[in-house]
Amino acid sequence: MLKKEKIRFTGNDINIKINIGGNNAFYGYNQSIENFVRDQSQQSINEPTDVEVVRFALDEINQNTKLFFEFYDGEEETHAPSFENAGFTKEEIISYSEQLRNSFFSIDLYDGFELYSSEKVVSKYYTKFNIVEEDQTKLDIYNVNQLKHLLIPKSFLDEFFEDTITLYVRFFFYNAKFGFLTPFYNAEYHDGSDYTTSSPIRMYFKITLNKNTKKWRFEETNEIIAKELIGNENYRERIDESLDSVDVKRQNYPPKSYFDWENQTYFA
Repeated sequence: MLKKEKIRFTGNDINIKINIGGNNAFYGYNQSIENFVRDQSQQSINEPTDVEVVRFALDEINQNTKLFFEFYDGEEETHAPSFENAGFTKEEIISYSEQLRNSFFSIDLYDGFELYSSEKVVSKYYTKFNIVEEDQTKLDIYNVNQLKHLLIPKSFLDEFFEDTITLYVRFFFYNAKFGFLTPFYNAEYHDGSDYTTSSPIRMYFKITLNKNTKKWRFEETNEIIAKELIGNENYRERIDESLDSVDVKRQNYPPKSYFDWENQTYFA
């Protein structure tokens, strides 16, 4: 609380008494507010954690391994490594449309394949598609930088005394055009009777880590075929419900008279 005083100076020496007393009911409120903000922030924001990771490179044994993501064509009733089967038009694929650019493959690594007992170790994402005319979703994984290296938490590795650790991979594709996740199953375990797959391991692909060489590898060294899971709509709906809704926002650039769109710089 401020108190206003009026002073008139006559040229003589004077002593001025200023009353600085007042309502001190608000003393200490700043500290209380700071404490409140800090407490609320700690409750709503995860505390920073320093996670040490170990980098594993793909083993040379997989240098010729091909990974196929095969989507289902309802009309032809067949699977093929094609973005057209995923619902994209030829024009969207050729132009590498925004919806295709915003789509991605998710690679989740688990310590087991049992539904209720396994835990996720780490996730990776493949986003930079090399669009080709044929076999659009066929990957030479040894030459894909986004997939070639794994960063595994050291705390997880320290739980194992063995030099070799087995992990299980699950693949998903997020389709930005339609806004849903596509799950894949391991064609190696497909018995030909249906596409619903009754055993949990059929949804996984086995890999191994070598703690000594810092290498990782797929068990299969020739072709790895991941096929879109169909015929189990309840499972697909549960997968989609696990997605969090987010607002897709883009930056509003200044008028072109002040901003060089090509060089992304401002005019003086």
